[in-house]
This record gives sequence, structure tokens and C-alpha cells, in this order.
Amino acid sequence: MSTSFILTQLTHLRFRGPDAERYLSGQITQQVSDLPLDCSRYTFVCDAKGRILFDAHVRRDEQGFLLSVCGGDKDEIFARMDRYLIADDCELRDESDEWVVRHTLLDGKEEGAVNRFGSWGRDEYLRGEEQNDMTGCDPDQLEILRISNGVARIPDLVGALPAETGLEDEAISFHKGCYLGQEVISRMKRAGRTNRKLVSFFLEKPAEELPLSFYAEPQKKALLEVTSATTEGLDGKFPALAYLSSRYEPGTSLQSSAGNSVIGLS
Repeated sequence: MSTSFILTQLTHLRFRGPDAERYLSGQITQQVSDLPLDCSRYTFVCDAKGRILFDAHVRRDEQGFLLSVCGGDKDEIFARMDRYLIADDCELRDESDEWVVRHTLLDGKEEGAVNRFGSWGRDEYLRGEEQNDMTGCDPDQLEILRISNGVARIPDLVGALPAETGLEDEAISFHKGCYLGQEVISRMKRAGRTNRKLVSFFLEKPAEELPLSFYAEPQKKALLEVTSATTEGLDGKFPALAYLSSRYEPGTSLQSSAGNSVIGLS
């Protein structure tokens, strides 16, 4: 029997009109011109400096495009996507209250599949009577699931450069037209190196606070910045996601100011 999750706490923004495809393509990192009907792709929305503002899934349907965001501030997300909508024949509206997403895990990757919690799944967008008897999943439990499986989302991505996340191939099309931040993103892709990278590992104890910094020596610059951590342990360890500095040397012992330590960091 397939495992499904009912996702109710998402922001859904509708793009509709003759210029919807062109406008949206200029705002996100993913290609939408060849996106099949009723399929989704993972994408970033960045600022002019190429830093991530939030991640999302973009979906094409018969009405146009739906950009769905998990987490973040809905008003800020809407304002960002509306900011450059000036002379385009494209309607932008908030449809967050109209949609519920049923995410069903698959045995493998297929066209339109998305990775929300650590394995490939299919999103079904339900509205109207289709939503009857649909009870949303516990957001805290879903957060634990995605962190345990090392899946980065808004808490881990805001302010980061795409090259630092390890999600470039999943979230970015390097063969599409211009979009905000493209020049910086392409330049970093060609350079092939970053000053930090997103990693998954375990904490010895629950995080005291987030973000949480780890040091090799007191008063030195942090080598590890934790952005997400579970509140529940797995075999006595607490899964976490963090940015690891390129200055880190494997085998170096790291500790937080409160005495927490890391496990399984390579």
C-alpha cells in the first residue's frame, strides 16, 4: 500500500494569462516552457545577487501555472513574485485556501515526481469536493521526516547561493533564458567551488537554538552553522542540516558554546 501525506499548509500562487509563462520563467531558476500538463518541478526563487529567497514547486495545469511554497511568510512570497509584474499580461493571485496537496511516495523517479521528504513522490492537487475528509499531516512530524532524510527546505536555503546547497541539478535549468540572479549563478557554476556546502549529520544533544554555530577553538570563526535539527532523537542522536566551511579539516573536533557536539560529520 502506498504511503501518502496530506499537505495543507502551503502557499499556492496562480499565474495566468498570455504572458504567464514568459513572466514566471524570468523569475524562477527552473525551465517551464516544456513542463508537461499536471506535472511539477522543483525550483529556486533568487534575488539579483543570486541568493535564494525561497524554494518552491512549479506546476502547469489547464489554468496556467501554480507556484507552491512550503514555509516562509505568505505575504513576503506574494510581494516578491508580484514585484516585477508591471506591463505583463499575467494575472497573479493567491489560491492558498483553494488547494490541498496529496503527496504519494513512489518506488522510483518518474516524470513530474518531486522529492519532498527524502524519496520520490507524486503530488495530486485537490480542490473543492475532492478535499472532503482530508486531514492535514502534523507539520512537526513532517519536519522531522525531511530533516532525518537530509532534505533541505526554506530554513536551510534562505540567503544561500544555489551552488552551496547541492541542489543545483534538481532546481536549476542552465539552458533556459534570463532570470533574476542568473549571471551570478552561472558564474559560480563555472567556477566549480564554494566557501561552504550544505551537509547532513547528527547532533549529540537537541539544538539549544537555531541557527547554531560550532567551533574548533573558542573565539575562532565558526566552521559549522546548523540551520535545521530534529526535536526527536534517532538511536540517541539528533539529525541536523548545516553549512560546513571549506576551512574544515576532516577529523577536527567541533563543539557549540553550550557544549553540544557533532556525530558522523565527514
